[in-house]
Amino acid sequence: MKTYPRTVYFPENDRRVVINIMPGPGARFSAACEDDGDEGRLIWGLGDTEMAAIADLARELEGTE
Repeated sequence: MKTYPRTVYFPENDRRVVINIMPGPGARFSAACEDDGDEGRLIWGLGDTEMAAIADLARELEGTE
């Protein structure tokens, strides 16, 4: 059984993503990482599965570049 939150490392871009589950009815997953820019803000992705949350996060990251 997986425990949350947990950190996933992506070596190709040296990025660490924190995966968490948002409890409650219709529970969803969140994926968050820090922006590479000077602002240091968190960027979020949401999804019904871990992979969907990571994919949403990737779309958000593409929009910030």
